[in-house]
Amino acid sequence: MEDPMTEEEVMFAKELEKAAAKEGISVEAMAIKLQRRDELLKAIPPTERLYYIEDLIKRGIVNPGMADITLRKNPIYPDEVKVISSAIRKELALYFGLDVPEYKLIFNKKLNEPLEAAANTNWADKTIIFPVRNGINLPWVIAHEHAHAYQMENSALYRKIRETSEREDLEEYQEIKMTSQRLSEGWATFLSLEYAKVRDARLGREMYGGQIRHSLVCSKLIDRLNGAEDKAPYYDGLEFFEKIYAKKGLAGTIYAANNLIRDKELVDFSVN
Repeated sequence: MEDPMTEEEVMFAKELEKAAAKEGISVEAMAIKLQRRDELLKAIPPTERLYYIEDLIKRGIVNPGMADITLRKNPIYPDEVKVISSAIRKELALYFGLDVPEYKLIFNKKLNEPLEAAANTNWADKTIIFPVRNGINLPWVIAHEHAHAYQMENSALYRKIRETSEREDLEEYQEIKMTSQRLSEGWATFLSLEYAKVRDARLGREMYGGQIRHSLVCSKLIDRLNGAEDKAPYYDGLEFFEKIYAKKGLAGTIYAANNLIRDKELVDFSVN
């Protein structure tokens, strides 16, 4: 008796069926096609993996869905993440006028575990922690962490957080953190989505924007299943920042990220 498929294998099989149907070929033929692509990917230098795949998308050789699967099966290496991170910092300055601080990048093997697989930005020691080799090390994720770093160095929110931390006022520190999650995560999600639009425009196909929207839908579903629908800082916060962007443009959106301290202020600013 064969072992049951893992959740990741089930998802891959479903994506494989969709891709095969879209291209009008059998699942077996699609699997062979992907295997050949994987063999090509394994032969390329580790610092060129993402750009190689993006070039395949530009040339119409792979679609965004297959590229996403390929990157999750063949994650980019830390050396390439560093190169991409540096380039994204420059692009955030070019397209959005943001002077993003250069936080130190750290790669933690523990984050390769499924339940721990998330990047994290720390204001105290000015670091961004990524998994060593994991399919989430994508441009929009890196932009999301850079957005956090920008807010940590420029906002009234983090000046307040630093102040309460230095005073060792744990109660106020926790209160501020708990009442500003939509402000911090909403800002980072908004900026990563806007950056994804820039990168998708270069590809000529929507890849990264779709990944973000899919991630938000999954997060919302998980919150609902856990009975925690009111704890949705990513998508709730994004909605407020998108409202601000529609009314007050980029300058007003950056103002909100830099000058507001609590979620209630964000809500009020989005409707006034």
